[in-house]
Amino acid sequence: MILALALSVLALGALPVGTPVQPPGRVAHDPHSGMGVPVAGSARLLDGIAPADPSDGGPPWGLRYLRTTRGLGCVQVGRVQDGQLGALGQDHAFRDDGRFHPIPVDAVSSISACAPLDRDGRLYAGAAATGIASAATPGGSCEPRQFVVGAPESDLCPDGDVRNLYFGTLGPRARSVTYTLADGPHTVPTVGPEGAYLIVLPDTASRDFNGVTGGVVPTNSPITEIAFAGGKRCAVTERGAAGGRCAIPGRRTAPLRRLRAGRARAAVRARAVHDRRGRIAIQVSFRAPVAVHGTLEDYDVSLTRSGASTYAVGPSGRDHAAGDLVTVTFPFKHPGHYFGAVTLVRANADESARPRSLRDRVGTFALTVR
Repeated sequence: MILALALSVLALGALPVGTPVQPPGRVAHDPHSGMGVPVAGSARLLDGIAPADPSDGGPPWGLRYLRTTRGLGCVQVGRVQDGQLGALGQDHAFRDDGRFHPIPVDAVSSISACAPLDRDGRLYAGAAATGIASAATPGGSCEPRQFVVGAPESDLCPDGDVRNLYFGTLGPRARSVTYTLADGPHTVPTVGPEGAYLIVLPDTASRDFNGVTGGVVPTNSPITEIAFAGGKRCAVTERGAAGGRCAIPGRRTAPLRRLRAGRARAAVRARAVHDRRGRIAIQVSFRAPVAVHGTLEDYDVSLTRSGASTYAVGPSGRDHAAGDLVTVTFPFKHPGHYFGAVTLVRANADESARPRSLRDRVGTFALTVR
């Protein structure tokens, strides 16, 4: 009955506004680690993206673009009302209150696509998100029944309330995206200098993929072709670009920073410490020889136990100024002889570009844990 009331409100037009969406779990708000935080003033809805929902009669879907302090661009998906991106109080979300709930720009959502910006500050990213409740909330809604086994009926989405979303940004030279269903091909024009698109389809149980995949060229989707200015076209399959490659016109990756020999060297210290439960851990530390910023630069720390096949890598995962003390701790380790290395890595935003990455050895270490 509550759900029926909520849907009747949706059919009438604008929804009353409810409380903002709360991000699921704890979200770190550190501008210098992980994905960073949204750059103030960078968030904006993308004009011209407003596909209607296939069946619920509620607000259209839309895309919001933003930049983060660690050099990423992101597009977030949700429902749109009065210029705001949000989620709906239905599908067991927000107690089925029938309201529109704004999504704050810093609410980390699985219904998004993020990637490092290119050298011109443009975002080239895409995602397929299937089994998404039409409420479009980042968490706390119903479960798609075709992908969940053993859940009580009360936890499952009502019939017809699950969506498959295909979205992304392909740059200013993109012109259209074509997807093919049982009734034939459908072509959607891309929008704006971002080359943005958003396809919202009712879920089909025949698709065996459930979750979110990312990549400039979509995978696990019904998209079959991308068209660009000048007549260039890329054929697309379930696995991505046909032939394994689709060069996106206009995409320009920033040149990788090259260092003179020895510039990245530093002394590395490794020692055994005890965690809160008294177990042995290995702590590796060094002074950053050069500054790193953004998600494409990092200090990687490798650790190997002599005679064992296990190999661990512990990236620092944050920005560092030159001279910062960098510390990486590997949790509980068995007694034995360990050795490892610290490497400065700079990666290319475009994985098809050459070189994909540059690596400079910072230093090595060895220790025996008794």
